[in-house]
Amino acid sequence: MGPLMPNETGDGTYQVAVGVYHPERFEAYAWFTIDATGKITVSVFTLDRFDAPASPSPQALQSFKRLCAAD
Repeated sequence: MGPLMPNETGDGTYQVAVGVYHPERFEAYAWFTIDATGKITVSVFTLDRFDAPASPSPQALQSFKRLCAAD
């Protein structure tokens, strides 16, 4: 879901969510937030199916950082 732009988030950040759309809702597994200084925060949620926290791979985080730095 997203990207959500700073004028949509209300706090001046960019946000993107990764998850699954179910017929009745969107279930977010991770939120990526970029603040005005360029700081990236990743929030990962427990997956109901596995009942354990999930975390993005180091390669995925590196790719995300490269995308954020691209002009």
